[in-house]
Amino acid sequence: MESKFQGLSQEMNALKQENAALKSEVLSEITTLVYFSAFRISPLAYSSYTHADVVYDGVRSNYKNCYNPTTGRFIAPIKGLYVFTWEIVTAPGKLFDTELLVNGERVMLNSCNYNALHSAQSPCTGVAPTHLDSGDIVHIRATTGNYLEEQRLNQMESQIQGLSQEVNTLKQENTALKAQVSSGNTTLVYFSAYRTNDLNFPSTTSADVVYDGVRSNHHNCYDATTGLFTAPVKGLYVFTWESLTAAAKIFDSELMVNGVVMMLNNCNFLSTQGAYSSCTGVAPTHLEPGDIAHIRATSGNHLHGGGWSSFSGWLVHRT
Repeated sequence: MESKFQGLSQEMNALKQENAALKSEVLSEITTLVYFSAFRISPLAYSSYTHADVVYDGVRSNYKNCYNPTTGRFIAPIKGLYVFTWEIVTAPGKLFDTELLVNGERVMLNSCNYNALHSAQSPCTGVAPTHLDSGDIVHIRATTGNYLEEQRLNQMESQIQGLSQEVNTLKQENTALKAQVSSGNTTLVYFSAYRTNDLNFPSTTSADVVYDGVRSNHHNCYDATTGLFTAPVKGLYVFTWESLTAAAKIFDSELMVNGVVMMLNNCNFLSTQGAYSSCTGVAPTHLEPGDIAHIRATSGNHLHGGGWSSFSGWLVHRT
């Protein structure tokens, strides 16, 4: 009897160790809740061609204290997929073009150019999914700008907690975790692509948009030669696309899934002169393996290239 008890105790300890290792493998990138939201308290004004880091000195939330409001830096506490978004409001007759930097390298661009406008005021939003390692540093930098009224930056990840259980429960849980690992449920899926050159065509043309530059493409699910993203697994995905068009131009677009319209985005500057600005669309959608998502122009005659127009997507939850 005593030897049986000792055997069960040893088995339970071994199962607990195995359980901990499996949980770490499956959940390491989603168990820690990390998010923050910061903003500019006062306007920024400086020379149009100054490259300057933007410090968001007001903080609405800062879970885990990973954002520093004195430097404008976010430092990743763990390895994982992060999503960053920043919003610009500039004044008429002003501009504020920006970029998201990770360890000093550009990840995404955003344009907010109202130089030629005298009464309009509208926000410009950038969204960027990116995979970070622990200790990576993220911040926003102005590329060309002379006035910033308010800017916000957010990032969020989800968190779950595990519970210790007895031998039978541990066996069941470990079996499920092993199946999850072997089936690829923990696979990260994300991409971020952009236009390298301008697109110009008749405004009545419906045309697929090919984002031929690639910043990230985990698992190679995005094809830069066709502009098509093919879902590798069933789950909830989020797609975002940013269009930069010029004054007196238009670029209305839509997100298509298997040829069906999922979301529309309007970017109409036909009545303006001398201004650039970006228009951002965001769409959550559930995909099956093999489903195809892409962006199509519905009516447009100009899409700015050079990295200013982009298409990104990521898997939020596998189902």
